[in-house]
Amino acid sequence: MDKSRDRSLGGNRLGLFIVKKIVTMHNGQIQLKSALDQGTEFNITLPRLDGE
Repeated sequence: MDKSRDRSLGGNRLGLFIVKKIVTMHNGQIQLKSALDQGTEFNITLPRLDGE
């Protein structure tokens, strides 16, 4: 296991920041659903490139 990615050590949330920036740059949306002791679900929606 990669110790740098161990949840028990915490994190700097840089990954979520990068995802948010990319999604925002592409006029997309991020939705999340979170439940204690069950985890978090992220849904990312990006517009189609062909304009549909």
